[in-house]
Amino acid sequence: IRSKFGKIEKEPINLSAKIMEIQYIGLSKKKFSFRKLLENQATKMDVIVTFLGILELIKMGAVLVTQEELFDDIEIEYIADNIVPIEQFSVES
Repeated sequence: IRSKFGKIEKEPINLSAKIMEIQYIGLSKKKFSFRKLLENQATKMDVIVTFLGILELIKMGAVLVTQEELFDDIEIEYIADNIVPIEQFSVES
């Protein structure tokens, strides 16, 4: 049965790079929608890494997030003055 599925490849995931990407979007737009951010993600893993990147930026105090009602879109506001260097992230790449 397994031979029908072929080989499963492990996708490389770079959370630090995704956090940097989100920061660049934040610097250019200041406020943006989580739903719009996810529209550009190609795979489920990209969506998960993007979500983890937002959580890390919240923890770092670089973004504020709001959601008016349950199941509404999440609005993200980039409040940092600049890009936070990768060395300051507490995540593993």
